[in-house]
Amino acid sequence: MDLTPYMTDARQQQNQNPQYQGQQNAGTGDFNHSYSAHNEGNATERYSSSNQALPNNARSPYPPLNDQQILNIVKGAQLVYYTRTSYLNDNTASTITYVNFCANGTFSINYDGSFMVEGSYGGNAQGASYGQSSGRWELVNYQGQPAVYMLFNDGTSTVNPFNRQNVIDGRWRIGNTQYALVRNKVHCQ
Repeated sequence: MDLTPYMTDARQQQNQNPQYQGQQNAGTGDFNHSYSAHNEGNATERYSSSNQALPNNARSPYPPLNDQQILNIVKGAQLVYYTRTSYLNDNTASTITYVNFCANGTFSINYDGSFMVEGSYGGNAQGASYGQSSGRWELVNYQGQPAVYMLFNDGTSTVNPFNRQNVIDGRWRIGNTQYALVRNKVHCQ
């Protein structure tokens, strides 16, 4: 699958997408919005937001990764990944996520997702979600392998090990998820 059409500045996409209008202005905070319903008329909608910011001295507890080539690829790059259900599955679900790695050590994540499940006896359920998160990122050495440490503004963190050659190549696939990394794509303030 070619992800080139989806390689956009996530903030630009947000400003052009009507579903974001009125919910949250780009750059004013993190938020998650989800909606789900099933054929019996019950629906659930959830919205949460946060305007927290991390102190500039927030750092990873792991040793830094001393790999200038990978750092030069990742800083200012946009990672887009798309996940879908198997072609052999009658139910459908997909998500697309944009991760912007700013050269100043900050990141922003924007995502959109949806699902539809049909039951054996005519019942169904469907839903959608979208949101954004932000924080600080660092390349680290995690249990002997390269990883991206992401510290979110709400204080949670993730460690994401990666294959060095995949980052250099800029495209890879794992299961039903396709990844593409475009260098010098992100313009951060």
